[in-house]
Amino acid sequence: MLAPKDAQSEQSSTQRPEVEEPSQRELLWREYALHCDLYKFHLESTIKLLVLMFAVTGAMLGYYINLPPTNDLRKFLLVPACAMNLIVGFAFLMAARGVPARQREVISIAKRLGFQSPPDLTLLQLFLFLSCSVNCLTAAALVYLIVFKK
Repeated sequence: MLAPKDAQSEQSSTQRPEVEEPSQRELLWREYALHCDLYKFHLESTIKLLVLMFAVTGAMLGYYINLPPTNDLRKFLLVPACAMNLIVGFAFLMAARGVPARQREVISIAKRLGFQSPPDLTLLQLFLFLSCSVNCLTAAALVYLIVFKK
C-alpha cells in the first residue's frame, strides 16, 4: 500500500502546470514600474528625513537656548546636531550624484517601450542637492554657535 502512494505523490509532483515566461516587453514594463516606484519612494523619504532632521535640530536648539549661559556643557549639546546634519547632508549629496545613472536607465527603458517623453528625475536630483545645501548651512550655523557664541 505504501508503494502506490509514493508513486502517486511522485507522479503528481512531476505533473506541474507549465509556467509561462514573461515576455521581454512585460519585463521592461516591470522594470519601468520599479523605477517609478523607487523615484516616489526616494522623494518621499527625502522629505520625511529632512523634516525629522529639522525637528531633532530644533529640539536641540530649543534646549540649548533654555540652558543658562554659565553651563559648560551647553556648547557640547550642539555637537551631535552638527555632526548629524553633516552626515545626512553628505548622504544627500551622494544620493543626488547617483540620480543621472538612473535617469539614463529610465530613458533607455522608455525608448525601448516606445514612449515619447520619459519621466524626468531632475526634480529628485534638485531636491537632493537643495537638501544637502540646507543641511550643510544648518551645520555651519551650529558650528558658529559652538565656536563663536558665548
